Amino acid sequence: LSGNPPFYDETDDDDYENHDKNLFRKILAGDYEFDSPYWDEISDSAKNLVSRLMEVDQDQRLTAQEAINHEWYL
Repeated sequence: LSGNPPFYDETDDDDYENHDKNLFRKILAGDYEFDSPYWDEISDSAKNLVSRLMEVDQDQRLTAQEAINHEWYL
């Protein structure tokens, strides 16, 4: 939606293995932000959908059926 990846590692480390580990930790923790200016024009409803689809806890994450019934699609 924004053209900006949800997960990234800001370290200047040239050690790609370390970079990948940091990135993987962020993914597992659900550590992401809707960074400005990339997400500024994206609706709150769309951000809500993305957040609920990227929920780490699978019991709390939207199902496919719940996702297609989300207000953003309607």
